[in-house]
This record gives sequence, C-alpha cells and structure tokens, in this order.
Amino acid sequence: MYNIENNVNDNSDIEEGNDCYEIVNRKYAKYEGKIVTSLMIFVVVYAIISFTPYLLMYNDLFFCDGSHKLKNIGETNIVLERGFVTEMIYNESVSFKRVSLLDEMIFDKYYHPLNQIKVINYLKEDQTNKLIYKKDVRDCDDYSILIYSYFKKAQGYYYNSSLAIGIIIGKTKIDDENGHVINVFINEKMKLICFEPQSDKMDDCNKMMEVLYEVIM
Repeated sequence: MYNIENNVNDNSDIEEGNDCYEIVNRKYAKYEGKIVTSLMIFVVVYAIISFTPYLLMYNDLFFCDGSHKLKNIGETNIVLERGFVTEMIYNESVSFKRVSLLDEMIFDKYYHPLNQIKVINYLKEDQTNKLIYKKDVRDCDDYSILIYSYFKKAQGYYYNSSLAIGIIIGKTKIDDENGHVINVFINEKMKLICFEPQSDKMDDCNKMMEVLYEVIM
C-alpha cells in the first residue's frame, strides 16, 4: 500500500509540475509577443525619425517645396559653355552707363538658358515679393539670394546642367550712395534679362541698373 500511495503522490506531483510548466510557457509567450511588438514599433519609429530629414530636404514628391514649378523652366535643348556666358556678360556690360570693377563669377561649366515667359509666370505665383522689407536683415540682397536659391535647388532635382540665373550687383542710378542687388538670367534668345525680386518688374538689365559692379551665376 505504501508503494502504491507513493506512486499516486508522485503522479500528482508530475501533473502539478506540468500545469506549472504550461502556465510559465503561456506567460513567456505573452511577454515574448509584447517584446516583439515593442521592438517592431521601435524600428518603425526610428526609421521615420531617421529618414524624415532626408525626405524634407530632397524628396519633392512627399514634401512639396515649390521646386516642381521650375521643372520645365530651363531650355534643356540648349547648353551654354562658361566661356560663352562670360563673353555675353562682358559684351552686355558696354550698354551700362558705367562699369566699375566688373567681375563675373561664373561658377559652373554648362548652363541652360531660361524661358522668359515661364519665368514671368513663376514670379506671378512666387511669394518672395510679398515678404516685408526690413533694413539690413531683409533687403535687396536677401530677396535676390532667396530667388537664386529656389532656382538652384530645383536644378539639383531636374537638370543635368546649371540654370542660367544669378544676381547682379550695381547701382540703379549713378549718383546713388548705396548699391543695389537684383536677379539676372539668360533667356532663350541669348539675351541678359533682369528682374527686381521685390516687385517682379522685369526689363533689360541696362534699364534697371545704370552702374554695373558684379554678376554672379
């Protein structure tokens, strides 16, 4: 009898052990599921945080910054070499009333001229001219550089050569004490055209500037 009872007790212990094992397994599986879920959430959040700056900076499809409006503004069937651009600026400089220390900073090897009508249409939509003027901190050079940067950002998206747009430094009147900065571009007819980014007024450069100092493109 003793042996039989002993065996019964032993079997009971085994059954209790199995029950405990199953409970432990269920708890482990439950925690394992939570750990896997938490890990997946962490990976997704980390990926979003990591890639967001790149999407903001480079992906115009997800974060539209207006660059798509300049996609077709360049005449890609025409490519101008640096020497040609430099010579064009020099030849145009003789039409100004005065040229003082003319310096052409033509940075790139190849350029696409811009379609003038498309530039006009772009400026109608662009809001740079709506910015409130602030002496020294948001004045002529800042407006011009803003416009210049928009075009240069777009060329990185859509073009294999630079867009022929830049800034021109000079004086609107010979007797002005201060200089002035506006934008300049080469149109599809191989002519230098200037425009005032604070008003979007556009004309021949020698009609908008009497004194020419420098052209940066």
